[in-house]
Amino acid sequence: MRSYRRTVLLLLHNYFEIIFWFAAAYLVLAGEFRFENMNGSLVGVIYSSFVVMTNFGSPGIKAQTVVGLYVLWAQSITGLFMTLLSLARFIALLPAPGTLEKGERQD
Repeated sequence: MRSYRRTVLLLLHNYFEIIFWFAAAYLVLAGEFRFENMNGSLVGVIYSSFVVMTNFGSPGIKAQTVVGLYVLWAQSITGLFMTLLSLARFIALLPAPGTLEKGERQD
């Protein structure tokens, strides 16, 4: 690992890449979804993709078919998995806390 900043930037890049790929899937499979309050505009679809990725579900997009439901679930699970993986990675990088016990020190 070169730096924490690089790791964070790569992680954010990966999040946004997945958001845009799912937004493209929503546009290609537009018949599988019902877009509320945005009429399927590009900005609205990207926003819906972001909300589905960061939450479980979106008030702005509803699945009309089973395929649409699978796509929404896939994005929600991907977002959850990426968040857990990212947290695990950063927790593993944290330095170990010091100890006051003489038997545990590695002086």
